[in-house]
Amino acid sequence: MYSTLILEFSGEIAKITLNRPDKRNAISTQMIAELQTALDTIEKSHSRVVIVTGAGKAFCAGMDLDMLAAITQQSPRKSGRCATHR
Repeated sequence: MYSTLILEFSGEIAKITLNRPDKRNAISTQMIAELQTALDTIEKSHSRVVIVTGAGKAFCAGMDLDMLAAITQQSPRKSGRCATHR
């Protein structure tokens, strides 16, 4: 169901593992969407505790720099940030 994280349940404990070890678990737009879905799933469960961890050597390196570079290369119209002011 997820490609950038792993969601596991054990009793009243939910565990989210950021799963992009090759990128030091850097946050991408896809990971953000999957985290929101996972948290919605957890909210509907019987979990009382959520543990967030990272696969590999790093917990999370922050934002994915490749993704940020791609965003800066987009035109305002393509990125949805088209100015409407005059």
